[in-house]
Amino acid sequence: IYVVGAGGMRLAGGTLTVNGTFGTVGGSCEAWLSGGTLTGTGPLRTDGDLHFDGTAVNPGISLIFYGSSLTKTVYVTGNNPTGGNLTVTNITKGETGTAGLDNSITTLNATGRVTITAGTLSINANNQIVSPILALNGGSFNANGYTSNGFSNLYLTNSSSLQMGAGGGLTFVTTGTGSNWSGSAILTIQNDGSGWVSGTTGSYVRFSNADVLTKLTSDLLLNIAFTGYD
Repeated sequence: IYVVGAGGMRLAGGTLTVNGTFGTVGGSCEAWLSGGTLTGTGPLRTDGDLHFDGTAVNPGISLIFYGSSLTKTVYVTGNNPTGGNLTVTNITKGETGTAGLDNSITTLNATGRVTITAGTLSINANNQIVSPILALNGGSFNANGYTSNGFSNLYLTNSSSLQMGAGGGLTFVTTGTGSNWSGSAILTIQNDGSGWVSGTTGSYVRFSNADVLTKLTSDLLLNIAFTGYD
C-alpha cells in the first residue's frame, strides 16, 4: 500500500502492522511517525522525507529509500521515544537520488545489512550507521567528510563507489568473498580532490582484520580505483 503524489502519511496513534511493503511514493510525500506503534516484519518505503516523531518502531521493520532523482532526509525529533537512536533490520537505497541522515540521528542500527543498489546514501555525523554489512550493488555510500567504523563487512556485487569527502574515513573489519565480492565489479574510492597521502592524515578506507590481505587478491585490487588515478 502506497500514499502517492503530493500527499503525506502520518501515524498518530494505535498500531500499524506492516508485513508487506508500505509507505510513500513521490518526493513531496513526507512520512511522519508521530505516535502509536509501528510493528511487523515488512519494509517501510519512503520517497520523501521521513520523520521519527514519537512512534515506537519495532526493530523488525526495514527501511527502503527510493525516489528517482529525488533528495530526501531522515530526521528524529525530540518526541522520539529512543532519542536519537533507531534500530531496524535492513536498510535499502535504490533508484537514483540521495537519501541522507540528518545529524539529529545519533545512531541508526541496521541489524541485518545496509544495501545500496542505486543513488547515494549519505551520513552526516561520525559513526552514524551501525550494521554487520555494507553491501554495494551499485550506487554510492557517502561518508561526507565524517568517519565511521560501524560496518563490519564490505560487500561488492556491482560497480559502486565510496565517497569520502574532505577528510572522511571508513573502517571495516573485512571484506566479502566469493559471491559477496564480484571479480568484475569496480570499486571507486573518491575524495574531494585528486590527491591521496600515505600515513595517518587525509581520507581513508581501512580494514582492521589482516585476512583482507588474502581476500583481496591482486586481480581484485586492480578493480579498485582512486579519484585522480581511475
